[in-house]
Amino acid sequence: MEPGLVLQIILVLLGGVLLFVTTTSLAVKRINEPFSLVWGLVAIVIICAGILLRPAGWNQYISSIGLVLALLIVGTLLFGAFFSSCIVSQLMRKSNEMAMQISLLNQENEELRNLVSRLQEEESNDKSRTADTQNE
Repeated sequence: MEPGLVLQIILVLLGGVLLFVTTTSLAVKRINEPFSLVWGLVAIVIICAGILLRPAGWNQYISSIGLVLALLIVGTLLFGAFFSSCIVSQLMRKSNEMAMQISLLNQENEELRNLVSRLQEEESNDKSRTADTQNE
């Protein structure tokens, strides 16, 4: 089989797999929407490149071993970048959750401070009333 045709088939399959992994990762919330949009577009571009490229003359420039090595390197880089973006998405989600929890804790802290200050005022008012009644 000619290396050019193999390259076309692999590009279409790689784009399809990347599109499938992107949509399933979005469905299980491993990746957020902006990252999934970018990876979906990258997958569509790879599929279009596999369909539209006509590498008929590439046979004289690309050997089978060179094609395999190039595809392994590109595939590894693509999926490494994809899983890195999954991790970044999860960290962003956790960061947002922690920011909400900190906000709730700050709100609760402010309520407790107000309660303590009111109790201190009431205690000081009670002491002053007690002192007034003893002076009379």
